[in-house]
Amino acid sequence: EMTSSLVGSEMCKETGVIHSERKIRAVIKNARAYLAVAKEYGSFDRYLWGYTKGKTLFYKGHGTGTLPTANGLSRAISRDLKKRGFSFVGPVTIYSYLEAVGVINDHDESCPRYQALFSLSDAVWADPFEES
Repeated sequence: EMTSSLVGSEMCKETGVIHSERKIRAVIKNARAYLAVAKEYGSFDRYLWGYTKGKTLFYKGHGTGTLPTANGLSRAISRDLKKRGFSFVGPVTIYSYLEAVGVINDHDESCPRYQALFSLSDAVWADPFEES
């Protein structure tokens, strides 16, 4: 089990390990909050995909540079995660996370990943600037 005793320990002085006490405490706190969400929803995956009813949101505009760094969805998830005790989960971070896990696909249509992801997912076209 992760405990706060890790903070300030010798392990935290190693190269490649976060040295900020605040961030180390946030990692521990977020791990606990993550487990609570997973227990409540059956998995963190179910919690997250519940926001889009299991559908990947496809946004156009990447090629024109008109996509946001955060949107209504990322703001709503960020607010909820903060209420659940998470730290360092602002809307920009959450938007990037949603891209990384496939909830948002804003690849340019000419990108090879675009078609691969489009064919694998239950897709919905969405407005990236829409507020939730």
